[in-house]
Amino acid sequence: MAHTVFHSGLLLVRGTVEARGQRRTVVGEMAWDLDEVAAARRDHGPQAALDLLGRTSPAPTPAQTATPQRTLADGTGGARLHPYADLLPAGTRSADLRRLGHRSPGSPDL
Repeated sequence: MAHTVFHSGLLLVRGTVEARGQRRTVVGEMAWDLDEVAAARRDHGPQAALDLLGRTSPAPTPAQTATPQRTLADGTGGARLHPYADLLPAGTRSADLRRLGHRSPGSPDL
């Protein structure tokens, strides 16, 4: 599919891997043709590759501290939340659906 969409089989993807229980979800935010990035680095140096990626300096290593790029304020205590923090893995329910419908006073509790 990558070749059909991007006309290349090798992609450099920026995103996150999120763990929710036993499942892992990959959320890609940006994608580049790896051949173009490698050619820019080979022909014009590391700065040309960074310019192609839209960065002015290399990304921090895991040992360095980096501020998260995508956060949302929750509006209550000033805490910052990830945009997908309220999502659950596929197949799980976020609400008890029995409580969403109308129940008359004589209906049995299930």
